[in-house]
Amino acid sequence: MVDDIVNTRSNHMVFFRSRTHLDDWRESNPGPEGAVLTVEQTHALSVPIIETS
Repeated sequence: MVDDIVNTRSNHMVFFRSRTHLDDWRESNPGPEGAVLTVEQTHALSVPIIETS
């Protein structure tokens, strides 16, 4: 269950150029922290789980 759907939807898939950029964004956008993924982790998650043939 999402407690604050507006905040959740407005902060979905935010991209940062560096860890400092992320830290600055968190400082100016207080609230619960979500997951932080590297480019490599994001790419790995985009690979289909089930192969179709």
